[in-house]
Amino acid sequence: MTTLDLWKDDYLVGVDKIDQQHKILFAMLGDLLELREDVGSINERVAKLASLVEHLNNYAVYHFRTEEFLIHRYVASDISVVAHKEAHGSYANSMQGFEGRFQAGDVSVVNDLIDFIYGWWVSHIMETDKGLGKALNQAGVH
Repeated sequence: MTTLDLWKDDYLVGVDKIDQQHKILFAMLGDLLELREDVGSINERVAKLASLVEHLNNYAVYHFRTEEFLIHRYVASDISVVAHKEAHGSYANSMQGFEGRFQAGDVSVVNDLIDFIYGWWVSHIMETDKGLGKALNQAGVH
């Protein structure tokens, strides 16, 4: 699976800034998925994974801050988006769990982490960010 295979217009939430950031995140996810086809040694794959995950996590923090700023500025009173920040926190907690496994030398963490990250982002966008997009659109943000 390549980066181009990952992004689907079904993931659009209707807010340009969020949609553009999601596309960047999916490009990063594509890089992670390519690790499955990497023929390098496990040590090389783990080193690449560490670098890619660090970059992804840094961008995720930036993205979450963007969404949370938009929530607070435009739709803070909308009860349907109040739990949005909690979803971001659960992602961070899960990533810390994977980091602990990674630090302990668990080699199965590579595939588990890739599966989690891809699944989490697709689910989060389709179930949570779509609602945020609608609320922001109703507040005049596109």
